[in-house]
Amino acid sequence: LGTRLRVARLILTCEPARSRRSQLLFAAAGPLFGANYVSRHDAHVSIAAGFVGDELARLLALDDGSRTFRFDRTGFGATRMIAMKKD
Repeated sequence: LGTRLRVARLILTCEPARSRRSQLLFAAAGPLFGANYVSRHDAHVSIAAGFVGDELARLLALDDGSRTFRFDRTGFGATRMIAMKKD
């Protein structure tokens, strides 16, 4: 996937952050939004497999110096990556 993404000028991602806070937030809010057992289980697994910091960029081998990166943590427990190709 990282090789295919190298041609993109801009890459935006928003993935579950791997944190206890994210797990607790979804465990509390999921039932309020009508998430059934399967959705709650899938969310738990997705959060446990989520990314922290620049981990996604490193795993995709996008951190070769050809891009600028910005990593943020959203209030809802997601890790956001903005990768812009340098001119």
